[in-house]
Amino acid sequence: MQLNIHKYIPVSEVEGPGKRFVLWVQGCSIQCENCFVPHTWNVKEGNMISIDELYKIIMSYSNELEGITVFGGEPFDQHLALYQLIKKLKENTNLSVMIFSGYTYEHLKRRVAITNQQLLDLCDIFVDGPYIEKLHDLSRPWVGSSNQRYFFFTDRYKDLAKEMKIENKLTITIQNTGEVVVNGLAHKDTIAYLEGLISDY
Repeated sequence: MQLNIHKYIPVSEVEGPGKRFVLWVQGCSIQCENCFVPHTWNVKEGNMISIDELYKIIMSYSNELEGITVFGGEPFDQHLALYQLIKKLKENTNLSVMIFSGYTYEHLKRRVAITNQQLLDLCDIFVDGPYIEKLHDLSRPWVGSSNQRYFFFTDRYKDLAKEMKIENKLTITIQNTGEVVVNGLAHKDTIAYLEGLISDY
């Protein structure tokens, strides 16, 4: 089985608690207006990778990691393949799982496909809801609008659930290839300014 991915960052500290493997899947059926990552929408783009190969990549960094975070695109558009990956990680590691979805929790619960619920059951943290520009709000960590909700399905982050005193941050990484990668959450004008500096560089 394969997953269509946009990219991944092996180790990040700005997309969830602790050091995390961050995965962006490719393809989105929701396509929020003024989305931060519209380049992840087109299902015909991205890179197909087998679950086994992606699992091996994650495992090669596992000693450095607290968990894995999955963004979109829309992760639940590929719920079957993603479930296979996350299930394998849960069975063989102690990595925590954080998944973001533009669908609401209630919508996913109503879906017929059982793997939607099975995937939710594997999450330590689940974040739901589409980005809504008129509700734009960066006062909470990792989310872009006030309608988006956190669900803590296990006790692993129960202390975090009580009080979310975490600031949004950006990291800028220069890869071995010379590519400059910016990740994290900030105002669009800040990101645009940084991208301008990077393009000049």
